Amino acid sequence: VYGAIHFSHFAANLLSKTLQWSPEIINLTAFGVTFLIILIVVNLAGKILTKIADFAALGLVNKLLGGVFNTLKLGFICSVVFMFINASTSISGLIIPSQKKESSLLYQPVAIIGPLLLP
Repeated sequence: VYGAIHFSHFAANLLSKTLQWSPEIINLTAFGVTFLIILIVVNLAGKILTKIADFAALGLVNKLLGGVFNTLKLGFICSVVFMFINASTSISGLIIPSQKKESSLLYQPVAIIGPLLLP
């Protein structure tokens, strides 16, 4: 997320040249695209490190720590998606109605992860 915040302006420049969208939508889209690119690169780096860990016979430890990391990563990604939805006031109530947010057991705990970790 830190990388997407600081490098999304490159994608925003490219998108603004090709699309006639409002600046708010272009910035949100640029952040999302940059975030996905960084996510793919980190995923590929993880696969390379997994190959190295398999070579070093750290399979069980790698799988246990990988499961913990993936659970935390999924919670963080969901939190960032919630931040996007809540930041866009025009679509916030359309995607996740406020009744669903209030009755959900996991929405509030997951939604606070992103703001806690972001600078």
